[in-house]
Amino acid sequence: MPGTVLPFSLLYFNAARLDRSLLVSDADHERPAQPRIERIAARAPA
Repeated sequence: MPGTVLPFSLLYFNAARLDRSLLVSDADHERPAQPRIERIAARAPA
């Protein structure tokens, strides 16, 4: 479905290098980061 963010349990990102990527599970990323989840949008009233 267009506009949908699929739930993935792995994160890939460049760790300050353009020739190497780092793979981290979401659980390992959340532990030190302790992210906060906030609602940033709401459905328009019907």
